[in-house]
Amino acid sequence: MKIIISCLLNIFRLICINLQKDGFKKIVSENIILKQQLVVTSRKLNKCPPLNTSDRIIFSAFSLFIDVKRIPKTAIIISKETLLKFHRALIKRKYSILFGQKSKEPGRKRISTSLRNFIVETKEKNPTYGSPKIVALVLNILNISISEETVRNILIKYYRPLPGNGPSWLAKIGDAENKLWSLDFFRVETAFLHSLRVMVVIDQFSRKIIGFKVCKGNLTGNIICNMFEDICNNNCPKYLSTDNDPLFRFKTWKQDLEFYDISEIKSVPHVPFSHPFIERLIGTVRRDFTDRTILWSKRDAELKLDLYKDYYNNFRVHDSLNGKTPFEYTDKEQNRNISLNSYRWIEKCGGLFSTPAAIVS
Repeated sequence: MKIIISCLLNIFRLICINLQKDGFKKIVSENIILKQQLVVTSRKLNKCPPLNTSDRIIFSAFSLFIDVKRIPKTAIIISKETLLKFHRALIKRKYSILFGQKSKEPGRKRISTSLRNFIVETKEKNPTYGSPKIVALVLNILNISISEETVRNILIKYYRPLPGNGPSWLAKIGDAENKLWSLDFFRVETAFLHSLRVMVVIDQFSRKIIGFKVCKGNLTGNIICNMFEDICNNNCPKYLSTDNDPLFRFKTWKQDLEFYDISEIKSVPHVPFSHPFIERLIGTVRRDFTDRTILWSKRDAELKLDLYKDYYNNFRVHDSLNGKTPFEYTDKEQNRNISLNSYRWIEKCGGLFSTPAAIVS
């Protein structure tokens, strides 16, 4: 504090004393800057001494009275760029005070939190509403004029659609268990780099895995029919959702569906989002299981995928099912509540997962 007061007094003297020659001011300013640099170097530190607030005030203030040509010669421990930076900062501050914005809140009026929440809630309740319709609704209901760009920015920043909240185009069909199934294939590699094709079937309503079937080699119409029949086990759905893979164009596949009286529903070509549940399941199986374990053979892959099927259907909770497992979602009487005072962990899928269970006394 004493250094700052001394600095201000020296500046006041330079301004107030009637000096005929400008050179005397420059000499005094250079002298003060040199003395302050000696003060900085006298500080006992193992590394380069840092500058504090009083140092910056003195260097920046007295550099105003020195010619730019003299700054490199005056600066000993302080570089020329540092003094010039201090000088430019003072100039910038001066003009910001003289010609800066006087208002504390420049620009357009801020959107209130209640209006922002209303816009987000409107989008959540009506996912098909776009920015123009929301603008018209706000103007009609609240008598508030707002731009489409503002609504769009609010929705980008604050609107987060919940998973599984939007209606699927297959929702009306798969409104009961075992009414609509989805089928698809994915590829896995064994420890010996042999490719295996895996058929997976899922129930649309409960998200339950109906079954896996593994094939080594090329797929034909007869092979995929046999794989599907083994998974169904005489419990066929009314509708079956498949994508536009050429595998589902075999004549034997079409005849097999007609024999079991199954109506095939095709997804939209080149749009994976039209086949969302089975695509999400394949990604989950890869991330949770096949990418974290070694498959030795076709038989080993089938056994391990059956273990994962049991874990997925009975123990793995799902956001789209309100935190329930597929089995709990269809079986209303099941109760897996446990007490924090008495529970144990059960390993699943060879120790990849652990689920809590109550201790039965």
